[in-house]
Amino acid sequence: MRILVVDDEERARAGIVQVVKLYCKEVQTIFEADGLKSAREILENERLDAILLDIQLKDGNGFELTKRIGELNIPLIFITAHEEYAIKAFKISAINYLLKPIDPDELIQTLEKLALQRQKKNIEEKLSVLLEYSLKQTEAPRRIVLRTSESIHVVETKDIVYCEADKNYTTFYLSNRPKILVSGNIGEYEELLQSELFLRVHQSFLLNLSFIERYEKGEGGFVVTSSGANLPVSSRKKDQLMQYLNKLR
Repeated sequence: MRILVVDDEERARAGIVQVVKLYCKEVQTIFEADGLKSAREILENERLDAILLDIQLKDGNGFELTKRIGELNIPLIFITAHEEYAIKAFKISAINYLLKPIDPDELIQTLEKLALQRQKKNIEEKLSVLLEYSLKQTEAPRRIVLRTSESIHVVETKDIVYCEADKNYTTFYLSNRPKILVSGNIGEYEELLQSELFLRVHQSFLLNLSFIERYEKGEGGFVVTSSGANLPVSSRKKDQLMQYLNKLR
């Protein structure tokens, strides 16, 4: 692998390079850049298999490079020291990220995983989702990236009917395509999709409220979706559900 490390903090950059040289045998060549200008030069003149990119640089923002990185389809690992909204954006877009101060073990594991996958599919699409969310800084993303063992799916959140938990996996049921099973517990996706549109009606189900066809009352009540699914509603979530339904009157 040939990688580029972009960070304007010399000590931080040197630390990353040292760890990679010592422990990441799959990396043969390491390029270094201290800002956007030097990074662009390397980007245009060298073949790269991955980029580690700091967000805040002395001559601009790392996001300024993402359009070109997407066009070249180069796997990207962001380096960030703060800002919760940015971390949420990385999760929504399925873009890799490392938090500063960087844990050497996390860095090694991330590069090892990247070397094993070497998947450059849909990088531009993933970066598009990342930028869309990061620039707007809204709570409800318009799109989300779902990564399975075989594919990367870009999904419109309005097309998600509901999500179903299965231990450390979550199944997305969609209105316009087959269901998608992804790694990650439903709580993570509840956080990512946090908005008035989605409600965790039950421990195992996260529902897009716009797909409710009717609610059957009584003990053990349940929601019937427009796709024909029956989802149980926990007793502590009934009030929230009724508040939403009352607004529709």
